[in-house]
Amino acid sequence: MDEKKTMTECQYSYKPCKNPRTTKRNGTLHLLCEYHRKKANAIQRVYAQKKRQQKLAEKTPQERQQATLSTQELYKPVLPSLQYSSNVENFGYLTTLLRDSRLIQGDNIPRMHGNY
Repeated sequence: MDEKKTMTECQYSYKPCKNPRTTKRNGTLHLLCEYHRKKANAIQRVYAQKKRQQKLAEKTPQERQQATLSTQELYKPVLPSLQYSSNVENFGYLTTLLRDSRLIQGDNIPRMHGNY
């Protein structure tokens, strides 16, 4: 019984932790409890960030600029930005067009407000 209990307890190595181990998405157990997992992940993020900064500092200015450009290219939006016309007449035209297309298609969806 005692052995089974310790298998479900957090395996934090620096001091005993009686908290239960968290469960992975696939149903198996992590080694640590939620608190120690969050703590370890935060420490790992800080370490990785420092390592990236050190690596970037070692590069030449030209390599740094190229690395920055590459990162910016990774975060380009997938969809183009939408351009909305400020012309109110276009909205009225679109509303009329949608209303007419619904009438043609027999759309009887109840509306919360407004005449479409």
